[in-house]
Amino acid sequence: MATEQAALSDDSAPLRLLAACLHTLAPNEDHVPLRPALAHLFALNPQLSGELLAPAEWDAHTGMPAFPWVERAIAEHGLATSSDPTALADRADRVRALDPALAERFAARAKLHVHLRREALLPTSRVTAVVREVRRHTLVTLTHDAVATGGLWVRTRVDLMAREGARDLGPLRLTAALEVQVDPGVAHVLNRHLHTPLPLLREQLLSVVPAAPVRLTRGTIGPFWQPGLALPLGVPAAAASGFTLHAVTETLAVDVKTSSQRDPLSGPLPARPEGYGWFRERRLAASPAAYDPLRTWLSAHPGLLIPVRIS
Repeated sequence: MATEQAALSDDSAPLRLLAACLHTLAPNEDHVPLRPALAHLFALNPQLSGELLAPAEWDAHTGMPAFPWVERAIAEHGLATSSDPTALADRADRVRALDPALAERFAARAKLHVHLRREALLPTSRVTAVVREVRRHTLVTLTHDAVATGGLWVRTRVDLMAREGARDLGPLRLTAALEVQVDPGVAHVLNRHLHTPLPLLREQLLSVVPAAPVRLTRGTIGPFWQPGLALPLGVPAAAASGFTLHAVTETLAVDVKTSSQRDPLSGPLPARPEGYGWFRERRLAASPAAYDPLRTWLSAHPGLLIPVRIS
């Protein structure tokens, strides 16, 4: 525990622990993609980017990197696509004797831009759609990735089913090459209902898309509990001695036959439409100081997942 507490004096330590937790959880496709998430954390790390993206900002409620901090990396990513890292490094060498601080800034930007030119980052909001099937019926998967309030990373996926051969799904249109053109209004709906319970999101989509939402999934990365963060009622205080990342998955679907609640921090499963099942699960990756208190707490709730310990 002492090692973890001491790590807080190093601005990069919580970022490294967050990345280690994320890598350990290895989120599946119901969550934002792993590689861009890790690339984003690496970009924020002052060991790579120096003071360019400072100040480091952590959300006081979720412990995740705060939205303005995350967004600064995205803005720098846009600059990196047209920059020349070699020229930046050369400029740093030329001014080092005259202005060491400016030279460090040029050098940090050069290193950061090398990273950003080869890696994608998490989007603040992005909607994509792909065709899954067109023979027995038209099946389209709509995916929305977003950095939400509190810095949570949220992916919402919706499988929409229409009759065989359907090509015009209102704000979604299938081209001859079976690509999906998405009206900007769809992104507006998904952004507005980023935290809306899935049964209500289903109703919203039914009102704008002439297709049945047969499967809705929301995957959330966060919160990231760390020392000094207030924990929910009932969670052992000792868990705040270390670091814990949460990955929550909720699914409302016609192919979920047995509803299940495996999340000790959420309330009862809500009412759901006839013919749909509901599944909710919370997975935890914990540092050594937080692992034992969390394991003891979760062991008292049969059927819940035991946390994974990071090294």
